[in-house]
Amino acid sequence: MFNALMPLARPPTAKVNATSSDESRAGVTSRPPALKAIALKCAPFRTAGQLVLPRQCAGCGLWDTDLCPQCQQLLSRSATLLNSDLLPATDLAIWSQGTYAGALRQIVLSFKSGRHRAITGAVLAGINDGAATMVPWLACQLAKDKPLAIINAPSKLSRRWHANLVARQLAQGLTDYLAPQLDIAVVSADPLRLRSGKQLGKNSRQRAQRQVKCLADATGWQVVLVDDVVTTGATLEASAKAIEAAGGVVVCAWTLAAAPTKKRTARP
Repeated sequence: MFNALMPLARPPTAKVNATSSDESRAGVTSRPPALKAIALKCAPFRTAGQLVLPRQCAGCGLWDTDLCPQCQQLLSRSATLLNSDLLPATDLAIWSQGTYAGALRQIVLSFKSGRHRAITGAVLAGINDGAATMVPWLACQLAKDKPLAIINAPSKLSRRWHANLVARQLAQGLTDYLAPQLDIAVVSADPLRLRSGKQLGKNSRQRAQRQVKCLADATGWQVVLVDDVVTTGATLEASAKAIEAAGGVVVCAWTLAAAPTKKRTARP
């Protein structure tokens, strides 16, 4: 049972540290010697580029910094349990660390585009602070005799092609935080794939029918789903259905931000 998802899972590691090396903050693995040599040769050009186009805060646009202290605080807000009427035929509990608007929206967009790799560490480190409020609630919901899988929502083929797996990074960051907090095995896995195409132009009912498939047997697993932004909740709902069809039990979902809507309110 425990090994069902292991081919697609990565063992939990230490918590993300905001003061780690540049490559660790960017989520980049160790480079081969040839690529390191190329990077060293390109360093002067990057420095010259910064003189022509100075760094700007990914959130507010402040000069000469990748992320100012005020914007960094937005990433450390305590997660809130949401209640969305936009999730058709389900009452999936969704946690979110902020509202997808203003400076936080700009930070998330920069993170998703990969333009500001230097902020990746700050985004992942913010999970350590924001997800703390979720731990007591989650501990009450989980069975003590079953493992927990932190599974990211499926990524589009273009993101997989360019290795820009935003939700995957967030899922691993949440795993690194939750593993020492809980008394059960916690792993990160990526078994979900999209069946259908674009959602552009589709209404909420059509979005809810979006097909997601699970490539692994999730029997006996408890699951927390992870995505960067929740809007209608259609992707998370379809992901939950795919996990449940594979034998798993979805406990809740966690997102970095929630799109503002009058129909979404916080649960007491």
